[in-house]
Amino acid sequence: MTLAGVSEERIEKRLPDAIARYVELLTTELGDTDHGDKVYPGVLALLDTLEARDDVLLGLLTGNVREGAMAKLAAVRIDAERFRVGAFGSDHAARAELPAIARARAEQVTGRAVPGTRVVVIGDTPADMGCGRGIGARAIGVATGRYTTDALRACDASAVFPDLTDTAAVVRAIVGD
Repeated sequence: MTLAGVSEERIEKRLPDAIARYVELLTTELGDTDHGDKVYPGVLALLDTLEARDDVLLGLLTGNVREGAMAKLAAVRIDAERFRVGAFGSDHAARAELPAIARARAEQVTGRAVPGTRVVVIGDTPADMGCGRGIGARAIGVATGRYTTDALRACDASAVFPDLTDTAAVVRAIVGD
């Protein structure tokens, strides 16, 4: 908005109302019977497998605001409590800042330092592949969105999958088993 000439003061003043309206409209849209609930193949099995491990701390990092992310999870019946840490667009406007926020929250939860090299970002866009570089995080691409495996691979992803159905291979890519 600042690039469009909107003052920082005006943004700060009106942003809470804009976010509230967005979440209201999103919740309405997600509740529409025509919307459907879509969990991509392999997601639930991967979450179950990772959550059962004692060497993995599940986190959720998204450019969406926290309330929007929670609405999307609820719409597909994924318990947000599975994600012990998170970082959201409502925490910082720059996506590249979110991995450091998530890492700091992971350190609070675990009570120990979390090297950036132990952070893995899984996403379906080139922006996702690059957002964790500032802390040394690895990125795993999943081509369930509009970007192909080749496009995600070209963004220096450490691994790329067409979807998350091969749970064992995805876990190996995440933890190195």
